[in-house]
Amino acid sequence: MDRYVTALGAILISAAVALGAVGAHAVGAEDPFARQLWQTANLWHAISAVGLFATGLGWSRLSPFWRGIGAWVVGLGVVLFSGSIYLQALTESAPFPGSAPLGGSALILGWLVIAGAAIRSARHP
Repeated sequence: MDRYVTALGAILISAAVALGAVGAHAVGAEDPFARQLWQTANLWHAISAVGLFATGLGWSRLSPFWRGIGAWVVGLGVVLFSGSIYLQALTESAPFPGSAPLGGSALILGWLVIAGAAIRSARHP
């Protein structure tokens, strides 16, 4: 699983870089709010991607049960939070009401679960 989480992190980093370039050149030229939305989505997308990549590298040091749950919740959070904001920047509407707050909550919860996996692993090797 560690290689999949590391690979997912690397793929998400690649997508964040590509979407950052799209945003810099093609989004919000006439709408500064759309550009700001895109930049917000891209920032949290990139931060979470780097975090998942690092989580994959340290996978064996984390509590086995909780690390997988945390990684999947973070991945879902990136898709819901950043994805819905990217779509809102392009279409002026979210994919479904509450998608960004739900995704943001998933990001927070996922990172807390990964933190718990790290603490649990340190206490119970």
